[in-house]
This record gives sequence, C-alpha cells and structure tokens, in this order.
Amino acid sequence: MQNDYFLTIITDNHTKIEDIRKLSQEEVEKFKKASKILHKLYSKLYFYYMVDYGYNELIEYKNSLNSEITKEGLLFNEMFTFEYYRLLHNYLSSVNLFLNQYSANIKRDYDKSFSDEFDTLCKDLYAENISFRIIYHLRNELEHSKLPDFGIDMKRKNFYEFECVITIPRDFFINN
Repeated sequence: MQNDYFLTIITDNHTKIEDIRKLSQEEVEKFKKASKILHKLYSKLYFYYMVDYGYNELIEYKNSLNSEITKEGLLFNEMFTFEYYRLLHNYLSSVNLFLNQYSANIKRDYDKSFSDEFDTLCKDLYAENISFRIIYHLRNELEHSKLPDFGIDMKRKNFYEFECVITIPRDFFINN
C-alpha cells in the first residue's frame, strides 16, 4: 500500500491547510532522506542544549538567591549549598559530555585528518583559554575527588540591596 503525499501550505490567516500538488515517489524519498539527516543533526545539538540549560539554571539560581536575599535577608541553610553544588555539577558534567560526544561523533563520521584537526583545536583551546581549563579541572575535582569549599559573601550593591557572591578559593585552583 502506497500513501499519497502532498505539498501543502497554511493559509495567511492560519485557518486552513491547502494542498498545492501531489508529490512524486522520488520527491517523497528525497524528503524522507533529508528528514533523517536533519533529525540526526538536530539530535546532536541536544548535547549543546544540555550545556546551555545547565549554565542558565546555575545563573538563574544565583539570581534567585540574590532576589531572596533582597526580599528576606540572608536566611542561609545547607540546602542553598547543596543546590548550588548540584547545579554546578550538572553544568560541568554537561560540558564534558558535550566535548566527549562531539569527539566521538567526529571520529565516527569523518576521516582521521578531520578528527586530528578537531583534537588539535581542542588542545589549542585548552592551552589558550583559562575558563576551559577551570571548567575541565573543576569538573574532575567534583567528579573524582572532593567538593571545593565555596565562599558565599554578601556584597553591597547600593544602600538597600546586597548581592550574594559565590566564590571558589584561589588556592583550590592552584593546588589542583
């Protein structure tokens, strides 16, 4: 049994779908092939989205702490620290997952010269970018060793507002 497929449009007022013409079997096969390729490409972006969501959750949590401090004052408890560690771990792990997945995809889908070029670019980024190294080493510490001691300080923004500033001691990075 063969299904009929049509090229369609949605009308300007978004109230109807109108068929323009029937698609040939060759056009249907090309569409299916292109859809599979696009789906494969889009699914690879999921790993980037995990990084992006993890980062945004971390920033939103910090902002919510600041908002809560402004409204209620500093009523600190251990759940603040736990939640920050959890969100930080999610973010750092998603960065590692993203890099590992893209490396695996490149090794699987492209020839060795392209894979070697990707590895060289990653090494160059690591050498030239302090934030890359911090993320890499902090993730390793969280994953394999220990939780760093965060500093949670209050910084005055103006006469009425304070901001929560979360820091990691410099010595943690130097020693690790």
